[in-house]
Amino acid sequence: LTHPAPDVPRHSGFLTPSGGTLNDFGGYLETPYYFNLAPHYDATLTPRFTGTQNIFWHTNWRHLTQAGRYHLDLYATEAGGDIARQDDANGFRGGVQGTGRFRHGKWRTAFQIESASDDPFFRRYDIDRKEVLESYLSAHRSFNHGYLTAQFRHFRNVLKDKSRDTVSRVVPDIVAGTTLPDPLFGGRVRIIGALSHAVRGLGVDITRLSTRLDWERQIIGARGFVWTLQNKALIDGYRFGRDADTDDTRDAEVLAADSAALTLAYPLMRRAAHTQWLTPKMQLVLASDNGRFRDLPHRADALFDLTADSLFSLSAPQDETSRINYGLEYRFAHTAAWEASFFAGQSYNLTHKKPEIRTGLSGDASAIITQAQFSHDRFDISQNLRLARDDGKILRHETRLKASAGALDMTAHYTYFDAGQLESGNKREEAGGTFDWRITKHWKASASLRENAVSRKPIRRTAQLIYEDDCTRIALSVARNYLKIGTVEAGTDVNLTFTLRTLGTFP
Repeated sequence: LTHPAPDVPRHSGFLTPSGGTLNDFGGYLETPYYFNLAPHYDATLTPRFTGTQNIFWHTNWRHLTQAGRYHLDLYATEAGGDIARQDDANGFRGGVQGTGRFRHGKWRTAFQIESASDDPFFRRYDIDRKEVLESYLSAHRSFNHGYLTAQFRHFRNVLKDKSRDTVSRVVPDIVAGTTLPDPLFGGRVRIIGALSHAVRGLGVDITRLSTRLDWERQIIGARGFVWTLQNKALIDGYRFGRDADTDDTRDAEVLAADSAALTLAYPLMRRAAHTQWLTPKMQLVLASDNGRFRDLPHRADALFDLTADSLFSLSAPQDETSRINYGLEYRFAHTAAWEASFFAGQSYNLTHKKPEIRTGLSGDASAIITQAQFSHDRFDISQNLRLARDDGKILRHETRLKASAGALDMTAHYTYFDAGQLESGNKREEAGGTFDWRITKHWKASASLRENAVSRKPIRRTAQLIYEDDCTRIALSVARNYLKIGTVEAGTDVNLTFTLRTLGTFP
């Protein structure tokens, strides 16, 4: 048995094995072998031997070049038995994941690849649990006052219930922006141009050419009033590639939108043994009628989510609506290293539009939103509420807590969405938390859980016991997933990992 040391040259050999049980595969053993191919590239081959399936091969390739670096993870196996029948994927199954970053003079390029032989592959073999795989190739260059970005993107939905008319490719997606060096009417001007071509598995392919001009100016008055003026103007041109199954007969269309905002804030501050801030704020937003944008194929209203952070943010002009926003923020900071803050606000609709309930907006006055936080030393709690304006009924409730005491670290979260507050329309209530305990210098334990508070059923539970010293790390972990997603059933995974810390990264 050998291990790296400052005076030992790097060489090929077996790395630390790991083993355990996986719900779909029974017991397993992984025996990674490292190939020291050259000073600037290497590979690690990790076969996984399981009790019920053929060998699962995983190869990690890393390469450092003069322009940058990239890595690839390659997976391959020969499927059979019950798993192949459940996933409808007999024979070869495989996948690839990878990223890269490079610099060529003033240009920066990057890529990401996520691809699999079949939809359930990454989830079945416990590699990734994403619902959408995205691959892209991008190039970016910054100039003195602007930038240029070009991307080619590919999307793949890996859940069967996803609609086939969603975007499958965007080729190309080009965005250029510049900020004018000289102010216009005392304000900063930014110009953004974009060109994209979106391709779908079914439905209408759309080419879009867009130009937007943003202007913003801030004025601080002699009495402390802070005025912010903003305007966003947009011109969009669309060309449609019709599908045989689509009744839409338009070939092209040009649309325009504009939105403007005037924001007034009056920040007040008081200093003593502690410091207090009180900031009332009001905003008037005037926007063009954007009904024609809603008639575009595959385009619904952008889902504006009313929160303390978004209330005074001016959206893209094609998605904005005329409204009045008002809110009050209070902050308190004490010299003894604790502070608190509170915000409450609301929006009033100036149009006849009736937004979706889940946005928090309405035909007139919106729901009331509040945000509160308190922190002291090793304790922090935050809470966000959305309340019905008529009866104060809780529509959304999000609470997060972090606390530490000696050798213990704890987090807890609670999330509640009333019926109609989510796209599904269903009520959602979830609670969970994590627990970490430093038992001794070398021993620690951790656990986590998530639970559906509506059905009173767990979603996921984990537990881990770890021994760690300067050279060695031994971890025993148990994870139980209670949800069935696609063809992947709920199950329990048990892993025992032995790691020499000098052999690289570890979880």
